[in-house]
Amino acid sequence: MISQSLAANTTVIVWGGLLILVAGLALLTYFLKKRREDVWKSFARKHHCRYEMTEEGPRVSGNYSGHPFVLLIPPDSSDTGIMAVEEVRLVMTFDDLKLPSDIQIHSATGFVGELQRSLEAHRVSFEDDELFDQNLVVTSEDPQAAQRCLSPHCREVLLNLVKLHPEANLGIRSGEASIQIRSAISEKSQLENMLESLSQVVHSISTAS
Repeated sequence: MISQSLAANTTVIVWGGLLILVAGLALLTYFLKKRREDVWKSFARKHHCRYEMTEEGPRVSGNYSGHPFVLLIPPDSSDTGIMAVEEVRLVMTFDDLKLPSDIQIHSATGFVGELQRSLEAHRVSFEDDELFDQNLVVTSEDPQAAQRCLSPHCREVLLNLVKLHPEANLGIRSGEASIQIRSAISEKSQLENMLESLSQVVHSISTAS
């Protein structure tokens, strides 16, 4: 009887602990999401942007240095909710008459990047810029046009962004640049850094000779 009573008490304690843990995580997630919303609202006010709440989460749209941008939580984010850690994407569009229409540029670092580089078809190589080739992948069926458009200064700006945000996924195609980070993004400085970095990339591409 005593052993059964102890077992029952242990079960109650374990389940009670689990319930407290789940409730604590839920409460912490709520406060983190609320903080993120407040940070995004403050960010939107500073840049005179539109803030709205969508089914996926907060969304900010506006214009920075003459280029339209959208800050959002993409609907295809693989895992959302827990601890407010989600995929956050910043997309900036620009008028582009220089890049090949089929060009794709994305960050590719580490082992995964090495694998991507080996598998990519129509990969454009910059033999005089080994560091760039090690961190980014450029693809196009017109490699000469891609090489002309991506000047040394432009490649330097792209490489600096990858170094500044090593955890981020950078993606560029004709007329659009994006950076995506898996984070709660609860500090306005993070958003400011993302916006300024992406703006520099867009400017360098738009003004490349």
